[in-house]
Amino acid sequence: MLQKLEHISHRASLRQAEVKWQETLQHSVLYRVVHGFWQTFQTKYHPIAKESLLIHFIPHLALYSTLAILLFSPFTSTDASAIFVIIAGCMTLIRFFFYQESLASYDFLVGTVILFMGIGWIAVGFSPYLDLAFYGYLKMLIYLMAYFCFLMNLRTLMQLRYAAWVIIFAAFCVALYGLYQHYFDAAPQLTGWDDPNMLNKSTRVYSFLGNPNLLGG
Repeated sequence: MLQKLEHISHRASLRQAEVKWQETLQHSVLYRVVHGFWQTFQTKYHPIAKESLLIHFIPHLALYSTLAILLFSPFTSTDASAIFVIIAGCMTLIRFFFYQESLASYDFLVGTVILFMGIGWIAVGFSPYLDLAFYGYLKMLIYLMAYFCFLMNLRTLMQLRYAAWVIIFAAFCVALYGLYQHYFDAAPQLTGWDDPNMLNKSTRVYSFLGNPNLLGG
């Protein structure tokens, strides 16, 4: 049974496309141009990472700011969460620039995400509501930045354990406040979230999320 599940997961995964993806990537003109620029940049500026004390702490700052996204996102507004993502993205980008990273080490899924963002950019250009489409695309870029922060900074088992404990702690705080709202009737009613025809009048709790469905999820 386990062997069958392993076989199914292997067939359903993107690993079959990895070899072709790496070969196509390394033989493309765009990759050679970007890789040449990347090697020149790292050759010129990589010694700074060895001499600067601040750059030495960048990997730690990138990790902690990424964990901060997971920790504070349930308690902050969308705009505030975007600020955390931007800070983590800047730290991660500096780490990416000043530490040896191979452009060919990223898998087929990364290429698929980048392709999706490229198609989204084309869709924005053809949208009849350009302002709204561009604003929505900026929100997608924030999600993309968060994705690459997780991809870059949560690689080792220890880093994944840190992330898991941060998520557990944040979820515990959210659930605890939801229980407080329930037992002490401390949740102000939200318009549209309560059914006025219910025989049992009760207010749905939402903790820090401002949405009972999000809390249920």
